[in-house]
Parts: sequence; C-alpha cells; structure tokens
Amino acid sequence: MDSDPLGSQFLNDLADAAARALRKLRVEYIGSSVRRIGHTTDRPCEESTARRINHRCLANDGVPRRHFDTHSWEDSSQRAPRPRRTAVTAIGTLLIAWAIPVSTPVAAELRPPDPYTVNDLVTDDMSYAWVATREIPLFARPGSRRRVATVARGDVMHAQALQLRGHPWEVLVLYDHGSFRAGMRLWILARDMEEGYYEYWFKGRKRGDTLINFELVEKNCGRGSEDCWLRFAKPRPQEDWVRVRTERGAVGWLLRKERDDFTIRTEQPGHDTPPATPRSSPALPVSN
Repeated sequence: MDSDPLGSQFLNDLADAAARALRKLRVEYIGSSVRRIGHTTDRPCEESTARRINHRCLANDGVPRRHFDTHSWEDSSQRAPRPRRTAVTAIGTLLIAWAIPVSTPVAAELRPPDPYTVNDLVTDDMSYAWVATREIPLFARPGSRRRVATVARGDVMHAQALQLRGHPWEVLVLYDHGSFRAGMRLWILARDMEEGYYEYWFKGRKRGDTLINFELVEKNCGRGSEDCWLRFAKPRPQEDWVRVRTERGAVGWLLRKERDDFTIRTEQPGHDTPPATPRSSPALPVSN
C-alpha cells in the first residue's frame, strides 16, 4: 500500500504559509513605521537625533541625499520604545494559528497491518506425510529470504504449522451501503479460507461480519449505485507458509505454491503412493 503523503504535504503547506506570513509582516512593519519615504526636506543631514530611513534631505552642499528614516524626524531620545516583531515571534504566531485546525481534525484513518498474518491454520492434507518431488528451499521464518535448509527430492516432510500472509487489498466505498458510507475505505485481509471465510479491516479494527460482494472486483461502477457500490484496487497476492520437519531432521518454512512441489502420502510406506490429494483451503484458526 502506498504510503500516504499527507505528512509531507502538510509540512510543505506550512512552510509556504510561513514564508507568506513573514513577507506580509515585514511589509506591515515597514508600512506602519515609516512616515516619510522618498520625499525631500530642507533639514540638514547632520542632525544626530534623527533616524533617517529612505529619506531625502539636503546636505550642506544643497545636493539631495537619500537616507533611511524609520520614525521620521522624531527625537529618538523622547520616543517610547516600540516592540520589534522578530521572525521567531512571527513563526510562533503562525504555528499557534495553525494549531487550532490541526489539533481538532477528523480522526486519522487507521491503516491495517502490512503485511497481515493469520496463524494456527490447518488444511486436510497436513495430517499426512509429504514427499518432495523436487528440491524445496526451507527458510528461517515466513517472508524471510534466509535459507536454512534444502529438502531433497524424495525426502519425507511433516507439516507442523501454517501461516497465511499477505498485503491488504484496498477497497473504496462508492455508494452508501449498510454501515458503509461513500468515500470510506476498507481493506480485505485474509481470504480464500474455509467455506469462503475472509477478514477485512474497517475503522481501525479487524472484522468478518459483513458480506463483501466480490463479484464487483472487475466491474466499473462509475460513481456507484445500490447494486454496484465498491471499487476494488488491484488484487494483492496472498501466501501460504508451512513449517515442516523432514525425516532427516531439517526444520524450516516453505512457501507453498499454486502447484505443490510434493505429493501427499496417505498410505503407510511399502504401499503404492496414490496421486496427490486436491489442495484444500485453510481452515479457520484453531481456538484454544
């Protein structure tokens, strides 16, 4: 799932707003403080009590000179000091103003765990021995790339655990339907389990109490309607990881593929090995 760019976009907007506010404060400060800009006076430029900013005055030779006078020709010794707006004050004011809408937004959307996992699953064929039909790598844990052993062709394995693992599958609600409202999002998690059971993520928690119409997966519902109210993103793959122990003593996790790299031995050794039994869907987690 693509990461949400909300944080970076917020910081960019905040930086732009701060820059605009600083420019505005600078203009207001100069506009309210400067009383004489770009005009000529006959006062001599040597008056030491005057602060001259952008002020044209006559020098002793009668030639206009441009100076800068913040508070006109007022006597600075008699003028009450004025507070100065610094960049820190401006930024602080801006952040306080921004804190009001930021502190009370709509609650952030809680995303599902990625990847999601479902443990303690079983399949019917896990009760039997598996005989490898080719070399099978065993890994340290589900999703790992670290190989810990290799099952040779003909080796016998016994399944010990099954983990379902995958990435959330995003779904957008296009039309009000039951407890769902247009614009909301949900994510399909574990699926293709026993009797079509699946899990999904909605409003910050895992659920499994509402029927999702998977017939809408490849349909274009436009803006949505009562019968066509969901838009599915591109399906995300789901993986079955099985922990096995070989009769040689090797232990590790194998990634079960669409077509198994082993056959199922349902008879005792010495009897003919029947064809592999059809792969079954994982059963629901075993409750303690």
